[in-house]
Amino acid sequence: PVAFDHGGELFVRGKTLPAKLDLPVVGQYMLQSSDGRSFKIRPPVKIPEYNPASTLHKILRDLSIQAHKYHDDTERMKEIDIKLDEAYLAIL
Repeated sequence: PVAFDHGGELFVRGKTLPAKLDLPVVGQYMLQSSDGRSFKIRPPVKIPEYNPASTLHKILRDLSIQAHKYHDDTERMKEIDIKLDEAYLAIL
Protein backbone atom coordinates (compact mmCIF):
# COMPACT_ATOMS: atom_id res chain seq x y z
CA PRO A 1 0.00 0.00 0.00
CA VAL A 2 1.31 3.39 -1.00
CA ALA A 3 -0.14 6.68 0.18
CA PHE A 4 -0.15 9.89 -1.85
CA ASP A 5 -0.43 13.50 -0.84
CA HIS A 6 -3.02 15.78 -2.45
CA GLY A 7 -0.72 16.56 -5.38
CA GLY A 8 -0.26 12.92 -6.34
CA GLU A 9 3.30 12.77 -5.03
CA LEU A 10 4.42 9.56 -3.40
CA PHE A 11 4.41 9.67 0.39
CA VAL A 12 7.61 7.98 1.45
CA ARG A 13 8.26 6.63 4.93
CA GLY A 14 11.88 6.52 5.96
CA LYS A 15 12.91 7.71 2.50
CA THR A 16 12.30 4.30 0.92
CA LEU A 17 9.95 3.46 -1.88
CA PRO A 18 7.29 1.14 -0.36
CA ALA A 19 5.71 0.50 -3.76
CA LYS A 20 8.52 -1.95 -4.45
CA LEU A 21 7.09 -4.39 -1.91
CA ASP A 22 3.87 -4.60 -3.96
CA LEU A 23 5.58 -5.59 -7.21
CA PRO A 24 4.71 -8.96 -8.78
CA VAL A 25 8.38 -9.93 -9.08
CA VAL A 26 8.85 -9.26 -5.34
CA GLY A 27 5.72 -11.25 -4.49
CA GLN A 28 6.96 -14.19 -6.56
CA TYR A 29 10.34 -14.04 -4.83
CA MET A 30 8.67 -13.96 -1.40
CA LEU A 31 6.56 -17.01 -2.22
CA GLN A 32 9.44 -18.98 -3.70
CA SER A 33 11.83 -18.17 -0.85
CA SER A 34 9.50 -19.30 1.96
CA ASP A 35 7.94 -22.56 3.01
CA GLY A 36 4.47 -21.15 2.30
CA ARG A 37 3.46 -21.19 5.96
CA SER A 38 5.35 -18.16 7.20
CA PHE A 39 7.19 -15.17 5.83
CA LYS A 40 10.10 -13.14 7.12
CA ILE A 41 9.26 -9.96 9.00
CA ARG A 42 12.10 -8.20 7.19
CA PRO A 43 12.13 -9.68 3.69
CA PRO A 44 15.51 -9.72 1.95
CA VAL A 45 14.35 -7.34 -0.77
CA LYS A 46 16.53 -4.50 -1.96
CA ILE A 47 14.75 -1.18 -1.41
CA PRO A 48 17.10 1.66 -2.30
CA GLU A 49 16.57 5.08 -0.79
CA TYR A 50 13.95 7.06 -2.68
CA ASN A 51 15.45 9.68 -4.96
CA PRO A 52 12.89 12.14 -6.34
CA ALA A 53 15.37 13.09 -9.09
CA SER A 54 15.68 9.48 -10.31
CA THR A 55 13.89 8.78 -13.57
CA LEU A 56 13.32 5.14 -12.55
CA HIS A 57 11.86 6.16 -9.19
CA LYS A 58 9.52 8.59 -10.97
CA ILE A 59 8.47 5.79 -13.34
CA LEU A 60 7.74 3.51 -10.37
CA ARG A 61 5.78 6.31 -8.69
CA ASP A 62 3.69 6.97 -11.79
CA LEU A 63 3.06 3.27 -12.41
CA SER A 64 2.05 2.80 -8.79
CA ILE A 65 -0.47 5.64 -9.16
CA GLN A 66 -1.83 3.94 -12.30
CA ALA A 67 -2.03 0.59 -10.49
CA HIS A 68 -4.13 2.13 -7.73
CA LYS A 69 -6.37 3.79 -10.30
CA TYR A 70 -6.87 0.70 -12.49
CA HIS A 71 -6.67 -2.11 -9.92
CA ASP A 72 -10.02 -3.53 -11.10
CA ASP A 73 -8.98 -3.65 -14.78
CA THR A 74 -7.27 -7.04 -15.17
CA GLU A 75 -5.90 -6.47 -18.65
CA ARG A 76 -4.54 -3.03 -17.87
CA MET A 77 -2.98 -4.32 -14.64
CA LYS A 78 -1.10 -7.02 -16.56
CA GLU A 79 0.56 -4.28 -18.61
CA ILE A 80 1.25 -2.11 -15.57
CA ASP A 81 2.70 -5.05 -13.61
CA ILE A 82 5.12 -5.87 -16.43
CA LYS A 83 6.31 -2.26 -16.52
CA LEU A 84 6.60 -2.14 -12.72
CA ASP A 85 8.76 -5.26 -12.68
CA GLU A 86 10.97 -3.95 -15.48
CA ALA A 87 11.50 -0.60 -13.73
CA TYR A 88 12.30 -2.23 -10.38
CA LEU A 89 14.74 -4.71 -11.90
CA ALA A 90 16.45 -1.83 -13.75
CA ILE A 91 17.15 -0.17 -10.40
CA LEU A 92 18.98 -3.25 -9.13
